[in-house]
Amino acid sequence: MRAIVTSSVLALCTGVSSFAGAAESEEGTPPTPVTLPEEPEAGAAPSAPASKDSTGPKPDSRPPAAAAPAPAPAPAPPPTPGMFAPGAPPPGAPFAPASQPMAPPAARPNPPDADAAPYKPLGPLKSHLNIGLNLDTVWYTGPSFDFFSEKNNSTSPGVSLGYSLWIAEPLSIAPEIGWGTNTVSQDGMFGGAITRTELKSQDAYGGLSVRYGLLSFLETHVRVAGGASVIDALVEPSLSSSLEASTVAPFGTLGGGLSLHSSAGALETRSGALRSVLAGITIEGGYRLGGDLDLTPTPTADAGRIPTTYMSLGKLERSGPYVRTSLVVRF
Repeated sequence: MRAIVTSSVLALCTGVSSFAGAAESEEGTPPTPVTLPEEPEAGAAPSAPASKDSTGPKPDSRPPAAAAPAPAPAPAPPPTPGMFAPGAPPPGAPFAPASQPMAPPAARPNPPDADAAPYKPLGPLKSHLNIGLNLDTVWYTGPSFDFFSEKNNSTSPGVSLGYSLWIAEPLSIAPEIGWGTNTVSQDGMFGGAITRTELKSQDAYGGLSVRYGLLSFLETHVRVAGGASVIDALVEPSLSSSLEASTVAPFGTLGGGLSLHSSAGALETRSGALRSVLAGITIEGGYRLGGDLDLTPTPTADAGRIPTTYMSLGKLERSGPYVRTSLVVRF
């Protein structure tokens, strides 16, 4: 009986052990963790060898396995069209450019306004004031003038100033005043008996011009003037002192000519200045009529107590045709 009980207990223990082993085989055993050998830190002191009396586990005498090198990262693929490069903001994100120092803008002229109206001149103004630089040449045809000059003509530079009192285009009337000067001389006359002769003239006059415009740049005119000449005559004989004579003689001129000038308003600036300025040249021809002069020179030095009479040089003719050339400015 005792043997039967003992065999039953052994059989029961054997069955329990078999059931537990089957249960463990179904669930599976957990994986055993694998621990790689750690590399010794640089500069760390090696551990002291265990003593023979140490009861701890003996270190592994095999050399540690070398650590596998970490795989190199694969290169990033190039950006395909439609994709953003690495580091660029994703689509839809606001783009903020990197701040850069701003350079001062280069100085340049302001561009013209495309909507601005084109420049339109204001138009000419009437010219009233007339300034002329004149050169008058008079031909004296009488033989008396040969005593003072080898030529039959005398040239007188001068200036004139006029103002248009009445303008009804194309007609205008302008009074004027003017001045001119002239000097002629001759040496070695009558075989040296007279060393030198000289004739000076200062002319002052007033006149009136009537102008008529033919074209915008061309006009014709008629001018009449009258004035007086202050004449100084000098005779230097070779055997006596100089002889002088001074007198005042009236004269008058009548002539006409053409003026070629810039068109009205042609010299206007963008600011509107010089709207009334005209510049041109005038050529005039006519006749100068002057009274004959009776010249009786007197000596410049004292003749002493001896009574003397002085011979008259006769009549000096002062009439002849003339030509005037002028540079004219009007404004």
